[in-house]
Amino acid sequence: MRAKLIYASLTPLGFFRMKNMCLGSYKGYGVMLYRSNCHYFVKISASVDRKNKLLLKSIARKAKELCRRVIFNQCSGDFIIFLIRFNRRSPYADQFRAYMDAIVNTLEQNGVSPPATCGICGRSSPESFCFFNMGYRPVHRSCIIRALDQAWQQIEQNKANGSYLTGLLGALLGMLLGALPAALVLVFFDYMSFLLFALVPLAASLAYTKFNGRTDLLSILINISVSLAGVFVIQYLYSVVSLLEQYNITLGDALDLALQLLFVGEGLSYFIRSNGYLFSVMFCGILISWGSIRATNSFFLKNMETLESSLRPNPVYTLNAASDNGADAAGTEG
Repeated sequence: MRAKLIYASLTPLGFFRMKNMCLGSYKGYGVMLYRSNCHYFVKISASVDRKNKLLLKSIARKAKELCRRVIFNQCSGDFIIFLIRFNRRSPYADQFRAYMDAIVNTLEQNGVSPPATCGICGRSSPESFCFFNMGYRPVHRSCIIRALDQAWQQIEQNKANGSYLTGLLGALLGMLLGALPAALVLVFFDYMSFLLFALVPLAASLAYTKFNGRTDLLSILINISVSLAGVFVIQYLYSVVSLLEQYNITLGDALDLALQLLFVGEGLSYFIRSNGYLFSVMFCGILISWGSIRATNSFFLKNMETLESSLRPNPVYTLNAASDNGADAAGTEG
């Protein structure tokens, strides 16, 4: 509730709310304000070399000198993140303005200027801002429109040519490849890794897309079902190796015996009842890989709408363009 009040108070500063964050520009820098774990963070579009420890220390020290409620957090790609602390004693907009002045002064005094190139094509004079690639950054409007057109074409092509059958085959292949590391670790180290189990749904969903699977609600169900089938594959491989170690039998006999023990008659129901923890671990893996699994056409459409709705003019570019036009007009009159 408080976040909504804070975001609403920044409207006079040219900021706007989008989902659970607030976007805008401040003295040429793209700014994204968001709340995470009960703290507020400001993500600034400015690139700093993370290996330059002296510069990072200088930024952290200067920010603390200028405002004790602004704390340098981290550098992330083309962004610098600061932690800020709001209080209820003064207007939120005034606090935010003071925080941003301290941040901008910190960056300027350390030689970190706003980006002068488009975050998509890398060319100069980005006349717009847009929420793109996890941040609010300067871009060319034409680059965003071109990216949207390409995304539309890919979605329409997937709707027309995507196949559940080829996607299912790809998901099965990806599941087998993704299950292999988890099975090997379970066999040789008797250890289950949530991250390795997460490879199964991740590999299945990526292979589903790679094999031109049609992406919609049914594709989510297919990927989840195939991922859960990975539990049987992992346990089957584990059983085969265990039989080879404990009994003096051939690989073919071990494959056949493990198949009968796990999937024939009472073996299947017993396996499901006694290995619920494996399915729980796989569900955790599905949650970890959910971003890849839910990447359907409708999901991309929503992302495209979000991207397009965040497109705003870059005030610095607009002012510069207006100044140039004024100078040209004055030169013409002269």
